[in-house]
Amino acid sequence: MTIMTESAPGAAQGDQAAKAGNPAQTQNSGAKLEMVLGITKTGSLVTNPKAPDTFFHPIGNGIRCVHDGKLSDTTLLQGHDGAVNCVSVSKDGTRLASSQLGVKTDVILWDLKTFEKTHVLSVHDLGVQCLCFSEDSRLLASVGTAKDDRVYLWDTRTGNYVCNASLKGLKVENACWRGDVGANGEYVFVTCGQDGCHVWKVNPYQGLLAAPLGCNTGSIKRHCTCVLFGRDQSLFYCGTTSGDLL
Repeated sequence: MTIMTESAPGAAQGDQAAKAGNPAQTQNSGAKLEMVLGITKTGSLVTNPKAPDTFFHPIGNGIRCVHDGKLSDTTLLQGHDGAVNCVSVSKDGTRLASSQLGVKTDVILWDLKTFEKTHVLSVHDLGVQCLCFSEDSRLLASVGTAKDDRVYLWDTRTGNYVCNASLKGLKVENACWRGDVGANGEYVFVTCGQDGCHVWKVNPYQGLLAAPLGCNTGSIKRHCTCVLFGRDQSLFYCGTTSGDLL
């Protein structure tokens, strides 16, 4: 559940009262509840990088778009026949990808100008765990569940997959792309999960996806839940269930 708040009109007066040592008046300070949104428990809320006040979240078999942070101005995207569990917006803000739970799982690409489906990707047999657009928005990684055991790389313009590979039994929870592209057209993305972090290299021009390279953390074993590249793209950071940052 997501709650949006704004400062209440009396917040400033409440702060002044607190400084003056008047506890009775401080009870009126704080935040004003603006809206409450119900979100599918398996999904998450994502924003549009080019319009941060516009956000998307799963709601049953659909995806709701809240425009400019106004619950009175929404668009419901419908196309799945199962509960939506993953939503991702491309870095250029033009496309949205969504997936659902269950067998014969569809991944749908949406045009965020028209809010129409552009491509339906039907290759995952046993569920999708996460979706992630490359920094140039050209590629989409759809990572299956441990049971599905596949990762697919898609050309977002044509809807065709450029390559795929087995997850080798990895239980992936999240993924992130490196921002730069190699001189030979090579992209890099990282997956993380119960088995730590793994680095993948893909060349979409040749349709090649190399086997994942595990990160050697020595005696440190962590369950990683999120991953993000730093600004200079030379390092990536992983959050863990134990509270450590790798």
